[in-house]
Amino acid sequence: MVVGATIFDAEKGTFKLRDHWKTIEEKHNKVVKVNDGVLTHHLIATKSIIRNQMTAQEEGTWYGLYTKALKEFKPDLVWFYGGQTLDMLIPDEARSRGIPSAAYLVNGNYQGTRWCRDVDLIITDSQATADFYKERQGFSPVPVGTFIDPQTVLAEHHERKHLLFINPSLQKGAGIVVQMAVLLEKQRPDIKFEVVESRGNWHALVKKITAMLGEERDSLSNVTVTPNTDDMRPIYGRARLLLAPSLWWESGARVLVESMINGVPAVVTDRGGSPEMIQNGGLKIKLPEQCHEKPFTSLPKPELLQPLLDRIIQLYDDEVLYQQYVARAREVGRTRHALATSTGRLMEAFAPLVRRQAGDRKPGSPAQVDKTHQHGLSVEGRTDESRVYREVCQRFRMFTPNSAGWTGGLRALADLTQQSATATIEALSLLAAKSGLDTQVAVQDLAQLPQTLASESLTQRLAELFKEHGSDKATAHNYHLLYGHILASAGDAPTIFEIGLGLNNVDTPSNMGAKGRPGASLRAFRDCFTQGQIFGADVDKRILFEEERIKTHFIDQTNPATFTALGDWLPTDLDLLIDDGLHAPGANLNTLLFGLDRIKPGGWIVIEDILPPMLPIWKLVAQLLPHGFEPGVIKAKSSLLFVVKRTPS
Repeated sequence: MVVGATIFDAEKGTFKLRDHWKTIEEKHNKVVKVNDGVLTHHLIATKSIIRNQMTAQEEGTWYGLYTKALKEFKPDLVWFYGGQTLDMLIPDEARSRGIPSAAYLVNGNYQGTRWCRDVDLIITDSQATADFYKERQGFSPVPVGTFIDPQTVLAEHHERKHLLFINPSLQKGAGIVVQMAVLLEKQRPDIKFEVVESRGNWHALVKKITAMLGEERDSLSNVTVTPNTDDMRPIYGRARLLLAPSLWWESGARVLVESMINGVPAVVTDRGGSPEMIQNGGLKIKLPEQCHEKPFTSLPKPELLQPLLDRIIQLYDDEVLYQQYVARAREVGRTRHALATSTGRLMEAFAPLVRRQAGDRKPGSPAQVDKTHQHGLSVEGRTDESRVYREVCQRFRMFTPNSAGWTGGLRALADLTQQSATATIEALSLLAAKSGLDTQVAVQDLAQLPQTLASESLTQRLAELFKEHGSDKATAHNYHLLYGHILASAGDAPTIFEIGLGLNNVDTPSNMGAKGRPGASLRAFRDCFTQGQIFGADVDKRILFEEERIKTHFIDQTNPATFTALGDWLPTDLDLLIDDGLHAPGANLNTLLFGLDRIKPGGWIVIEDILPPMLPIWKLVAQLLPHGFEPGVIKAKSSLLFVVKRTPS
């Protein structure tokens, strides 16, 4: 039994339900049954096919259908995918009835571990994704491969003439493919591309990318565009190579498996599960780090792509070499991606859960539910202390003393690591002093900052707006005193950039709690300065937004590469850059290094919420700043601020 809704990734996905669509439209919020061979789908008819537009009423109806299925169908196992709030009720309801559940996880976008608290088993399609989540979140998905019936994708005849690209989008590497097509159009116009549209719009992408390359075009003479289709066999029959240069985390792309089944060698990037999917049945390329950052519009230099193009040309001109790749690809498809092999792995993973025969539980015999995390992870505020201490020692190895033969326990070792980190910074400060650097930076009290009539008026206005929009900058910290002082001479049109939007998702570090109001301070600055341009950035993509005179962007302060993408988006003449993000010295320093090149003469950088024990770090940083930047340390209510002013030229 399949319980679902009329939700799809794109409108083209409704194609297989075209015979039922009139009935679906007439039965809003009711159950529509669709037969699919031996399966029967019970679907809630939703007004929209977009998941985020599913109404509370529709979700309630779906929830009722699901719990009814648990009661009447009595499954031995529930298998699902999804990590939104409603989806978390799927394993929760199953667990309350003693029914095991398994989740299907085939992308790199899941955050936190609450979504899988009640899940007995997590299935994925590649070892790469299993390793990714083991390292990132601490749980271990079981890789079983992909499930593709060869009869639905295997071509009867192979002409082997096109470079094939399926589902064009920026994250799938459309920018790379457009660039390749432009270069090959000049070098080898006889080599043709075939682009199969699914969710993406190829023509719009061509205009966008060619404009970035310096000459906007509507089409390319060596590219044929094929509309979306549910029969890919003729298309694979025309393919000589598959292009799949995905820039995001590709867990186990189905098109790679389909190409291996057809003996069509593939070109992939070295990220995610793609190399694992093709083994030695194709070419792997390494791109600059910035190419893999959103919005996936950073293009490699032509000379970086030329070796790949040379190899592709060789695979057109050297038939013996090409057939060697064909044989390898076909062998990968036969041995690694056989449907029976993947199904066997899945059944082996399911077997211990199915053997419980939970569906045979007698009515009225409640399950004993233990609400600890099924994967041994922290739940609802409870912390596995030994895991925390181990994390401290592993993440800060450069400060951890030699622990060979250590018997003193993890907590003591973690304490020594913390003490070592503090002592290291203090020793570096002393060394700087011996080298002739003056590390005695004065600490100024925030309340003692000089104020003019203009700055006093601005300070009061900022305090009111911070409070009105839900920011704690005035109520908890008195930071409005500093920003009034800094911005009094900026006029009505300052350019302000702040890292840290005030995120309210508690599964992300440095959050404001569930009651946080993302974008509060940005809106306060926007309303205070009638012509100001306000920019923000955050590591949590779920809270990014854009509205009048406010734009936001992704940033991971621990990853310097993400600052490169940010730099392409952000103006270079900032009046004020605020770091209210991760509040970790390394992240702060990455931001500072970035900001030194972005603020204009007379502009300021402010690092907020520095804890007093970190002062030695910032005294040392103050002495290492380049000429033309004036540092300072300011004492607020319960924390310090590190400020840098660029000297007016």
